[in-house]
Amino acid sequence: MDMIGNLLLIVFILVLAYVAGCCSLWFWRRSPTLREYLAKYEACKGEGEVGCYRCGTFYPLTEETLYAVRSKTQCSCCKAVLWRSEV
Repeated sequence: MDMIGNLLLIVFILVLAYVAGCCSLWFWRRSPTLREYLAKYEACKGEGEVGCYRCGTFYPLTEETLYAVRSKTQCSCCKAVLWRSEV
């Protein structure tokens, strides 16, 4: 009886981990890519920098922000999510 309970607990944890992974991917994909962000907010486009659509703070575009894997760029002033990485 104890072995069946442990097996059910393991299956439940695996299903829960799978659902949580799918939800996090869905939330990540809801944010626009940098290209989509600049198309939507043309006033935020600068030479070598991108501005926040909410508060207007501009940030330089660096290789670190452009090539990060599965990350979101967030405004350091107003904490708005600006764009996500392409990959």
